[in-house]
Order: sequence, then C-alpha cells, then structure tokens
Amino acid sequence: MIRGLILVFLIFIGATFATVNREEVRIRFFFDWETGPIPFFLFIFIALGAGWVVGSLFGWGERRKLRNKGRELSDRIESLKEEVEALRKETQPPPAPALNPADAGKSPPA
Repeated sequence: MIRGLILVFLIFIGATFATVNREEVRIRFFFDWETGPIPFFLFIFIALGAGWVVGSLFGWGERRKLRNKGRELSDRIESLKEEVEALRKETQPPPAPALNPADAGKSPPA
C-alpha cells in the first residue's frame, strides 16, 4: 500500500517536472559534437536513467560478492556443526543402565 502511494507520488512529481520544463535545449560535448534540440525534462530523465543503470551495475557486483561470501560461510557453518556433532558422539559417556523399580531399595553389589 505504501509502495503504491510512493509510486503514485513519484509519477506525479515526474509528470509535473516534465510539464514545467518543456523548453528545448542543446547539449554540447567535446570535439564540437552536440545533440539536436531536445526537451530539458527528457535530458534530465535520460541522465537519471543512465545513473540508475550504472549504479545498479556497480551494486550488482557487490551484491554478488556478498552472496558468494554468505554461501561460503553457510557451508562452513554446516561443516562445523557436523564436526561438533561427531565430536559429541565420540566423547559422550554411555547411558546409565535403567533401574528396575523393584531393585530401587537394594544396595548395589560390592
């Protein structure tokens, strides 16, 4: 619900920005290369989109590294749990024999 409201708000802000900034601009780059006249809002939206793509690509690489590290640590945790369980089985004393209720009052043989 809240995400939907935020999305509607962002669409409203974007539409308002586009209608207010409709004047055409030319973008000049190095070596006398320039764009044709394009609406200013379109230039801004293209720049935002390019920044989003570049940022996502950098973030994707970092997330991939973290996922791999997490997978390695999970595997290490599982192997350590298995090792601990094996050590517990080795060092666990045998269970005490069950007492017969009829023998409860008698003393153990000497």
